[in-house]
Formats: sequence, structure tokens, C-alpha cells
Amino acid sequence: MIAGPAGQLRTVLPFELIDCRTGCAAGQWFELHALFWDPGAGPFLGYGIMYFRPPDGGKSGRGVTVGYQFSLSPAGERSIMSTYPDATWSFD
Repeated sequence: MIAGPAGQLRTVLPFELIDCRTGCAAGQWFELHALFWDPGAGPFLGYGIMYFRPPDGGKSGRGVTVGYQFSLSPAGERSIMSTYPDATWSFD
């Protein structure tokens, strides 16, 4: 689960993890591509990417940025960036 832009909880359905620590562009991060689902929000179905930036190039860290690329929603959320600075994460 993750909180949406207005604080509503959404189910995260990940389908691909991309390791960009060796250079997808300038910088190092992991990308988790996922669908975001909330049947109570109209319903809401969106596609987004969660960006995890390791502070030392490793597999753990703090802070996540979520970018909604598009959504099928009455609210019309598109290209929204949400940041979760206190989130902790690790990939094993």
C-alpha cells in the first residue's frame, strides 16, 4: 500500500524492477514499475514508477519518489510526483 497525492491508500502491484546503478542516466537509482489501484476512488487505476536512490550505490536507503505517468481516473491524475522522504527500503 502507498498513500496517493491526497493521502488515500492505494494498492501497489509491481511488475518490473530496473537496476539503474550502473547508468541509465546521470545518477544511480532503482526503478520499480507498478500499477496503483484504488477501487474506492472512482475507481483509480494508474501506472507509475517508484524511484529509490541509494546513498552509497548499495541496495538500501531512505526516501522514495513516485511519479504517476498516467491514470484511468475521474480525478484525472497525470504526471504527479509524490515524495516519501521517511520511507526506508532495501532490495535483497
